[in-house]
Amino acid sequence: MNSQSFIPSLPLRPYVEEYTFLQSSINFPFIQSLPPGGRSGILFNLGSECQIGFSKSTQIVPTIALGGQLTQTLHITHQAGCQLLLITFRTNGLYQLFGAPMSEFVNQLLDVELIFPPLLRQQWREMLDQLREIDSIQERIRLIEKQLLVYVNRAPIIHNNWVKEASTWLAQPGNGRIQKLSTEIRISPRQLSREFSRQVGITPKSFVQVMRFRNIFRAVHSQKTCSWSDLVHLGGWYDQAHFCNDIYEITGLTPSAFFAQHSATAGLLMNNHDIIR
Repeated sequence: MNSQSFIPSLPLRPYVEEYTFLQSSINFPFIQSLPPGGRSGILFNLGSECQIGFSKSTQIVPTIALGGQLTQTLHITHQAGCQLLLITFRTNGLYQLFGAPMSEFVNQLLDVELIFPPLLRQQWREMLDQLREIDSIQERIRLIEKQLLVYVNRAPIIHNNWVKEASTWLAQPGNGRIQKLSTEIRISPRQLSREFSRQVGITPKSFVQVMRFRNIFRAVHSQKTCSWSDLVHLGGWYDQAHFCNDIYEITGLTPSAFFAQHSATAGLLMNNHDIIR
């Protein structure tokens, strides 16, 4: 499976992290695993039918789907001719643009026909038709950005978005103490958890677990040597047992088994971008 990632234009960078184009390069079914990355997204299926799901359930990928936060590893079964274009939003970027209650979409990939209001559904269906007529990935992304900028211009200006501030703080290694964060931003732990879940999709505690995984995933695939003790320290786990339990809960595999089997996933969490000009 070939993948290309692109950085959004400047006006969209507060909301969108990247665009990723996935295209099948084989003539037989291939399963690719996508571990949690602390982000939500919108997925366009531009090619042949493919399946997506968790270990115990799968579904056909809708033509346009909204995917919420992941707390488990998602598996994509690519067929010959599969083409997927993914918009990955920043932590609460999708909420800021569309106002969707993100707690309703955790570990789900839902057809936008079930989520968006009629006018919005029609606009995105028309965009999908145009995307399928365009061969250039850069031109496809420009078309998507033109539509997204409409929502940017409509989004309310938030002068003090403490949810975004909180997610940035929690994403840093070692910053997993929710009570300390609550004190620093002067928000009660209960209010912090409720509003964070609404805008991001998961609780601050779950977000810390996911971001620990994302941080050590990047470390494993960007360094020539990295010991287990290095990863435990980098992620801020209490000990190696805590580290192993978290990795197993997210991936269903031991750390050694996961990192040995899923090196092909590295590009999806590493931010190896091209720039749309």
